[in-house]
Amino acid sequence: PPGRDAAFAICGPSGSGKSMLAAQWVDAGARLVADDVMALGGDGDMTRGGGLGAGLVMRPDAAGVRRFVHLAPERQLRTARLGAILLLDRAPAGSPAHFERLGALAALEAVLQQRHRPIVPQLLGRQAAVLAQARDMATAIPVWRWQRPQGRMEMDAA
Repeated sequence: PPGRDAAFAICGPSGSGKSMLAAQWVDAGARLVADDVMALGGDGDMTRGGGLGAGLVMRPDAAGVRRFVHLAPERQLRTARLGAILLLDRAPAGSPAHFERLGALAALEAVLQQRHRPIVPQLLGRQAAVLAQARDMATAIPVWRWQRPQGRMEMDAA
């Protein structure tokens, strides 16, 4: 586990439950670093993440309205050491939830698939540096995939 002073990056496709899981963790006492987009960068021998953590944008309700849930300052962090990456994925219909740690190559592929606007490093001439950073991050930080059925599902200690 990443430890109490480290952050989880929760990523996955739209509708996979990222904000819902983050809200569950905040309700249980966790603090939010960012919702929607988190910037990652090196800080010595660790990766740090930061972003806009003022609240969570929750999935649309029955009327199709997305709701912003503001978080009090004590429920937020400006930046934190990244301790693990959790990739949410939908389990195939009728399948039980499945939780697994990804190997190095699968972890690198997962990290690269989560980049926001992946063309930007290429346009800035930083493609090689970003790929090296993704490789280092995927080998140094545990990457987990959680395939879960649709709907609310708490993540417990097990």
